[in-house]
Amino acid sequence: MARQLDQPDNAYLPGVAWRSRAGEVAGIMQMPGELQPLARAARMRRHEFVRRCWQAGVRVTAGTDGAGLGRLLPGFGLQREIVPLREAGLSPFASLQAATINAARALNLADQIGSIETGKAADFGVWTADPVTTALRPADLDAVVLAGVVHRRDTLAGAFGSAAREG
Repeated sequence: MARQLDQPDNAYLPGVAWRSRAGEVAGIMQMPGELQPLARAARMRRHEFVRRCWQAGVRVTAGTDGAGLGRLLPGFGLQREIVPLREAGLSPFASLQAATINAARALNLADQIGSIETGKAADFGVWTADPVTTALRPADLDAVVLAGVVHRRDTLAGAFGSAAREG
């Protein structure tokens, strides 16, 4: 739990809404202690399952299943899901597709979103790091394009306060 609390991404959370009145992490944000060893042990089996599915031609789609602290913080969890997909054996490009066009296909929205093409809605981030080879961090965000308007990092930092400037 200490690693989750110390994650720099938590600086982007508003106030201390994720803490209980006693100042501790709210119970709903914690994995029960008795499940933690099971979750760690199951990781390699999950990787193997995903790898075999991908090799068999199953379309792998990235998606998060809940909010949390640190690496699971909403808005950050999906970009971090690409790394375990690569660890499971997907190519860097396939892991990026899992979070973009494959997710759009799973939602039956690939004709509208999921790739940058003429006629599609394309809100996206511009990163200084290569998302195919690097786990993206908030500090790597250079700009955001929303509805065709480019928002540079310095204006985003002003909108989100000191956490965005430090991240």
